Amino acid sequence: MWAPAFNQKDLMRYWATRKQMKKWKREGFLYRRGKGKIIGIDYLKENKNKDYSSLVLQIGTPILIIHGKKDETVPMKFSRKIARENKNVEMIALTGADHNFEDYYIQKKLIGETINQIKKCLK
Repeated sequence: MWAPAFNQKDLMRYWATRKQMKKWKREGFLYRRGKGKIIGIDYLKENKNKDYSSLVLQIGTPILIIHGKKDETVPMKFSRKIARENKNVEMIALTGADHNFEDYYIQKKLIGETINQIKKCLK
């Protein structure tokens, strides 16, 4: 999984204050200043009280989470918590990577780590 956001409820709190949440509901979108991100009201309605963390327990195979150290969309502490609380989860933090893994060399590393995980699971 690449920079997953399991706990949407906490993520919403990270993205917006109560005042900003009210504005999000009223205007139909959240503009994350400085991030250039616009998040629509449908996303808020669908996810505002969701925490998908328990789904990890239902997965019987090893899980690899790769998270960028420069991710400002989903805090790396979310992935660290999932890895710490679940024995089947391994986490790799990529230096220099943001949420979208936009850099070519980071993408190579991301794909390489993903392939290595698949190979380990197939042994």
